[in-house]
Amino acid sequence: MRPADTLIARLSGVKVTGKGRWMAKCPAHEDGSPSLSIREMDDGRLLIYDFGGCGSLEVLGALGLSLTDLFAERLTHCAPPLRSSRTRPTPDTPPAANQTAPARPQSHLDKASPASP
Repeated sequence: MRPADTLIARLSGVKVTGKGRWMAKCPAHEDGSPSLSIREMDDGRLLIYDFGGCGSLEVLGALGLSLTDLFAERLTHCAPPLRSSRTRPTPDTPPAANQTAPARPQSHLDKASPASP
């Protein structure tokens, strides 16, 4: 089942506003008219925005869903790289022997002023 199908099935007052776009009543607050905007992207992921001010986590929580339910599959191409096991030196710890300290930028105040005649 597509993420859009899962989400839309749990909402009320759903109106189609275009291809892959819907408006619905927000489940996280009393909604007289639809304020929740839903958009399905080409890769199947969903974007949601509540014009009533509720956050995505509030909306999804009210439906028993989580952020992962907005994605058809894990997006590995934009996941952050895994951290290296090496530790970085802290400002009060000198760099390792094979690392050099960053060069200090030279400012105009470091330059000797020309002698006055």
